[in-house]
Amino acid sequence: MSSVVPLDEAYPKDPIMKPGRTQYLLENYDNVYGDISAGSGYNALSRDLEFAKGFVKKLSRKLIYGTDLNDFFSPQEVHIKLLESLELTGEDNENIYHENLESLLNA
Repeated sequence: MSSVVPLDEAYPKDPIMKPGRTQYLLENYDNVYGDISAGSGYNALSRDLEFAKGFVKKLSRKLIYGTDLNDFFSPQEVHIKLLESLELTGEDNENIYHENLESLLNA
């Protein structure tokens, strides 16, 4: 999500200063979608909640909620809590949780 990525960090923790290639691809290519599952998806959003809020709201029609994170079945449900903290609209949530994937599968 960020154009500035430390080479020695698999999961950067710094705030996002400038949008990166992911946002460019999602905004400019109709056939590109973003999967926000696993630790990488969680880290990408949780490292900068203010940036994530705008990113997710703007691109909610291009993001897909995945469930391959081990914590999905535990009480934490970390991705769900993270998405809830962004105060998205009902439509944004519907898109991310199922509408986007359904439309891809039906295409």
